[in-house]
Amino acid sequence: MKKQFSQISKTVRTLLGWTLVLTLLAASCEKPVDPIEKPLIGEEGIFILNEGGFNANNASISFYDFKTKQVTDDVFLDANQRGLGDVGNDLKMYGGKLYCVVNNSEVLEVINPNTMKSIKSLPLTGKQPRMLEFYQNKAYVTCYDGTVIRLDTASLTIDGTLNVGSNPNGICLVGNKLYVANSGGYDYPITSNTVSVIDPVSFTEIKKIEVGLGPNFILGDDQGDLYVACTGNWNDIEPGFYRIAAGTEEVTNLNIPIMNFTIHNQTAYIYYNNYNPVDPVLWIKEFNTHTESITNENFIADGTTIKAPYGVKVDPRNGDVYITDAIDFKTTGDLYCFSSTGNKKFKVSVGICPNGSLVFKRK
Repeated sequence: MKKQFSQISKTVRTLLGWTLVLTLLAASCEKPVDPIEKPLIGEEGIFILNEGGFNANNASISFYDFKTKQVTDDVFLDANQRGLGDVGNDLKMYGGKLYCVVNNSEVLEVINPNTMKSIKSLPLTGKQPRMLEFYQNKAYVTCYDGTVIRLDTASLTIDGTLNVGSNPNGICLVGNKLYVANSGGYDYPITSNTVSVIDPVSFTEIKKIEVGLGPNFILGDDQGDLYVACTGNWNDIEPGFYRIAAGTEEVTNLNIPIMNFTIHNQTAYIYYNNYNPVDPVLWIKEFNTHTESITNENFIADGTTIKAPYGVKVDPRNGDVYITDAIDFKTTGDLYCFSSTGNKKFKVSVGICPNGSLVFKRK
């Protein structure tokens, strides 16, 4: 009986031993569980793209938290332990990811907006990328080499390139067509005056529409009309503002010199700065896209002074207007928030040459 019990005990010990060995082996073969990364930014706020100085390699992204009312600068640098690059040119969100065009570094950064970690840094060597638009899971990037490239937003790979005009810059989607402003920005004097019309599905150019010299920025309104800010020719022809009518594509010169603009519903917020220290002209106005007329000669109602407006966006939820001020294009700039009636709600210091903003809410 003792002998039988001894044999059973030995068998049990052997089985327990093998169980322990197998458990340890299984544990060693399991993939380590990645720690859940905490969001770097708040639940709701606004991203600010800071262009930085040319060849200074100091482009950055700031984040203003609506809850804490605090700004965090260099959120991309904090998350990735490397800078964004040289000349941040455009920042947009699509499909839960941030897309940032870094012009002089010739890179498209795809970023997790919660952690600000880079998902992919896509080199665009020789392309001089400028601005972004999206349609049906594709990203379209204008490039100063005269092309638009198409990126699949699932695989994050380039799947097409289309030749358009000279130094394409602004791009927008209206209806089911893409419109690209061929700026001719590297020419002096500028001779380019076309907007390319693109079918995004076949990725072919349908036609070119002639507007003013130096078409630079382009947006659509709530009726399908297109508006184009033109730089002029850097010589004897001033900047201009043009409308391309929906349906007929008839072009109208609105005879307003503007630098840049944004559109919210039927209101375009337009601004102009002649950068002339001897005889300065600087204004920010409201333009009604339904009546094709200026409805407010001075949007800022409370006397707030902006030295060098460099970007304007509207929060679609409440109509707040965000204007970035590059000040002297060398030191840190400011982000201003105004109510829709032109009264300042707040001002915060951000990075160098802030040129764009993007309202964000975590989903």
